[in-house]
Amino acid sequence: MPQTDTEGRIAIKYLQTVPHTISVHGNTYAFVVKRNVNIAWIYPEDVNSVLAIRKECCGGKKSQKYLYANEQDVYWWTQ
Repeated sequence: MPQTDTEGRIAIKYLQTVPHTISVHGNTYAFVVKRNVNIAWIYPEDVNSVLAIRKECCGGKKSQKYLYANEQDVYWWTQ
């Protein structure tokens, strides 16, 4: 089950500890690293677009770049 904040935004994590921002449908989201977890809070209408972003690795293989943050990720990030 997706982790949400009080505003209804959904916690999405980036697998690397590299702070960065992305823009989706005119909204800008900052991925912030806290306690070695990299999370941004994404509006529900933008989640599918963020999760669809892929990275290309060795040999042209594409894999998911962003994932739903789980309960433990959010716990560590918010403490």
